[in-house]
Amino acid sequence: MEILNIKEVASYLHCSISLIRNLVRSGEIPYFRLGNRLFFKKETINFWISNNENKAGDTVERI
Repeated sequence: MEILNIKEVASYLHCSISLIRNLVRSGEIPYFRLGNRLFFKKETINFWISNNENKAGDTVERI
């Protein structure tokens, strides 16, 4: 199981860290916290992408 931090998940999704933070705040992207830090399971992100392709694309296009 690969764990990504916020910088790594932004790079993986080809978007900004601020977009990831907005998705976390709105509850749109799966994540977990350890202390004050955000982490993302890569397999969960892949599942999220496959189930939200249109929604994720819409979010990126609005920026």
